[in-house]
Amino acid sequence: MSTTIAPQRLRAVRDALPALAHSAYLNTGTAGPLPEQAADALQDAFAGQVARGRIGRASFEEAHATADAARAELARLLASPPDRLALMHHSTDGLNAAALGLRWQPGDAVVITDLEHAAVQLVAGALRLRGVEVRVARLAPACGRRGGQAGEGPAPAGEPSAVDPEMAATIVAAELHAGRARAVFLSHVSYATGAVLPLRAIADAAHAAGAAVVVDGAQGAGAMAVRPADLGADFYTVSGQKWLCGPEGTGALWVAPGWEERLQPGAVGYHSAARMDAEGYYLPSPGARRLEVGTTFGPALAGWTAAMRWLAGIGWEAIWARTYELAERARTALLGMDGVQVLTPPEHAGLVSFRVTGLTGEQASARLGEQGFAVRSIPGWDAVRASLGFFLEESEVDGLVAAVGGLAAEGA
Repeated sequence: MSTTIAPQRLRAVRDALPALAHSAYLNTGTAGPLPEQAADALQDAFAGQVARGRIGRASFEEAHATADAARAELARLLASPPDRLALMHHSTDGLNAAALGLRWQPGDAVVITDLEHAAVQLVAGALRLRGVEVRVARLAPACGRRGGQAGEGPAPAGEPSAVDPEMAATIVAAELHAGRARAVFLSHVSYATGAVLPLRAIADAAHAAGAAVVVDGAQGAGAMAVRPADLGADFYTVSGQKWLCGPEGTGALWVAPGWEERLQPGAVGYHSAARMDAEGYYLPSPGARRLEVGTTFGPALAGWTAAMRWLAGIGWEAIWARTYELAERARTALLGMDGVQVLTPPEHAGLVSFRVTGLTGEQASARLGEQGFAVRSIPGWDAVRASLGFFLEESEVDGLVAAVGGLAAEGA
């Protein structure tokens, strides 16, 4: 499989992404650009529902086939059997399914990290309301050194340090042993700093302490190679709308073999059961599908499947390689710039976060937006985050760097 995208091929890719015509699209970490192929599939499926209705055997069989196709396409990407995947509405949905299914007992604790998105923080907060102790592993020193949040004192000079798997595992292990931890919830890629966390080392430490590993993969799948089984994950969530360029309302939860049988489902519905009776007894659906609850929006799944097939046609190895190369191009250039503080370590996927002297993250993000660079700010970190999707041109990356340099010069 080719690991490069030829200029002519890149032009065709960009032509299939109409949103690129409006600005330098640097916010895939929030929502990726929809390819025309995804839009066509979604519209065709929806038009079919309008024309034929949504009832009858043919309609139900079509809905099941649409869901199966999405599951199969994602399974190929994750190098996993399809039965390991439960379709969700977003990655947060998957985090909740895992959290509510674990059999918490009085005195239990959950460990999260200081690099997490609100999705993980909120799920931990919901567990706290149920009497679970929440412990925070301070991983920032092991994942880039500059990863500390705003207001924690001056940042050290120089490039953020490399991610240290041994140090990260030791930090997490200390929190695991400080309380009766049943699970660790953490990101694969920090939404705030872009650091790729050393999941295998952390998972080994968690499993040694008898804790499950629940991974927020919203910024992982699609941006980099992901094989949850090789990472040591017990649960791995996927967002369809970000690096997989699908519609909102799409996502999945990967479940390691056997774990679906160890869960006590926090929510159930028609799709959760393979068979049921009027007295409430039911036989769970096979595999991870028992975690699926209700009806999904078929046209959105059709659009997501089309997007994944389009991406696969370009070549995943080439997509991952170019995503990293463009992000490293931006990161390296920003590192050498006075008045700019880079938060992203060498181990990253498509996200690059930075601060501009004299401007808050929100101010810098707004100023860059006015110049045609669609980035976002990271609340609580006082930083700007750029998402370097494979479809960008080098000139757009260099333009962003120049614009940031201009802002930094103003504050000098």
